[in-house]
Amino acid sequence: MSVDRRTLLKTGAIAAAAAAFPAHLTGLTASAAEEAKTYYDYFSGLGYKAIKEADLITGDSFNGGIRYDEGHDFHADAPNGEPNRWYVFQDCARVEDIAKRNQLGVLAYFHIIGCTNNTPTFRGEVLEQVVRYLVGPANLKPERFVVVGTERGEPFLSQLEPFGIKREQVVFRQLEEARSAGDGSGYFKPDGNPMGQEFHTLSFHYAPEGSDIPSERVYPLPGYLEIGEFAFEPRHDVRKESEAFGLGVERLFMARGKSGSFERTRKLLLHKLKTEAKRREIPLPQAYHDFSEL
Repeated sequence: MSVDRRTLLKTGAIAAAAAAFPAHLTGLTASAAEEAKTYYDYFSGLGYKAIKEADLITGDSFNGGIRYDEGHDFHADAPNGEPNRWYVFQDCARVEDIAKRNQLGVLAYFHIIGCTNNTPTFRGEVLEQVVRYLVGPANLKPERFVVVGTERGEPFLSQLEPFGIKREQVVFRQLEEARSAGDGSGYFKPDGNPMGQEFHTLSFHYAPEGSDIPSERVYPLPGYLEIGEFAFEPRHDVRKESEAFGLGVERLFMARGKSGSFERTRKLLLHKLKTEAKRREIPLPQAYHDFSEL
């Protein structure tokens, strides 16, 4: 059941996170709200500050005029004068997912919880913090992970082993292959993205609970869900590099064996776009028509 922010604030389970919830976040399920509270509690305790999420409608020609991901360039200064350590809960949708709607884990409308640290105290600090969250509060099992990257991510692998993710669970791609694809598994660079986002990554994939762990580990990893990406600056001559991590909220649910519905989230997306367009007194984006015509 979908609930609005006012309903959420009445529930004692998440009242402690009330101040962190964005004012116009809609389409939020009770499960997503609890995930947000867990995430907020964890990262607030590490000194990160919540920032307001961006509008879903961007007005760009890219991605049908809607938000593609959490939408902040982690290499830049913190947005709007916010602290250098921040986190966000962003709603997104991708027109390209219409053609992928029958694939595992693909939804029409989803949320990304992300954190950025522009002044890490050591390389891989964000990586360790998020992986500790995944195998701790998020309750995922280390042996069900596969990590995908290029040789640029190799220096970080030793930081995964204390959490139970072993080197044999890592799949390497050629850098040029990953750069050409730009899909976030080794390298992130969405074609046509006006933000110009481009960075090296390690992507985290998970065999959903209740399923067998696939024996074959060859990218694109059939039977695995991609649940998130660690983005990093590969220069080793820089003492403090910006780092970021984005996690798919609904993907975390699916990783735990819960189901998701493309059709249900499509209806949520259309409602959100209509509501936002009316509130902002702007035209409906092309993506609205793309999703409504299915």
